[in-house]
Amino acid sequence: NGTSILNLWQLGRLTGDAKYSRRSEQLLDSFSGEMRQHPSGYTQSLAASLITLLSGREIVVASERDPEDVRRELGSLARVFSPETTFLYRLEGSEHAGIEELAPFTAATEAEDGETTFYVCHNYVCQQPTRDLSRVLNQLKS
Repeated sequence: NGTSILNLWQLGRLTGDAKYSRRSEQLLDSFSGEMRQHPSGYTQSLAASLITLLSGREIVVASERDPEDVRRELGSLARVFSPETTFLYRLEGSEHAGIEELAPFTAATEAEDGETTFYVCHNYVCQQPTRDLSRVLNQLKS
């Protein structure tokens, strides 16, 4: 149940479609009584509840480089615990086509000068792009 709640919340964050977020909230509400009575049996649901209360953050990674090279380069991002952050990747290749349709706010994001470029966004409003991975890591850790 907790995994479904979190997946719905992230889908809502990813697409900007409130129906997923509402469904996540409905599921939390429906389990709230049981969660209060037996919290140790609902650890994933409790974690999902906490995450949904945090202000959402999106990071768009745009790159024209080979997707496998980008994945290797960004390994340090995977080691940061930031469950309220949704990552979206605008990479080269047909498997990455259509991200703008899924997440319209990514339409204006692009790789600057062919380099991997990061857009750190809060509630779909993005800060100035950066190519500095250490800066993004610091923002994730704060």
